[in-house]
Amino acid sequence: TFDWENVPVESLAPLVPLAPVYPQPAALAVAQDRLLEKTLFRDLGIPTPPFAPVDLRQDLEAAIRRIGVPGILKTRRFGYDGKGQARIRSRADVEA
Repeated sequence: TFDWENVPVESLAPLVPLAPVYPQPAALAVAQDRLLEKTLFRDLGIPTPPFAPVDLRQDLEAAIRRIGVPGILKTRRFGYDGKGQARIRSRADVEA
């Protein structure tokens, strides 16, 4: 087991044949990516707030048109305890 969720998944592969690794690397890979995680939850029927992938500015614009504001824009990886998040209360926040 490990205590830090950002262990590189590829570094765990050589350990799998030698000893049990928990969580399993495939589960860790999903947990490290917010989009993969929310998509899995939705696919399993676990309620999630509305979400959309945002890679480009036009993706953000489309997400706001579809979901609306307020909302939170989050990094897909390496965010925690509010790090990697921006609150969007209005269109002005998008411009900022």
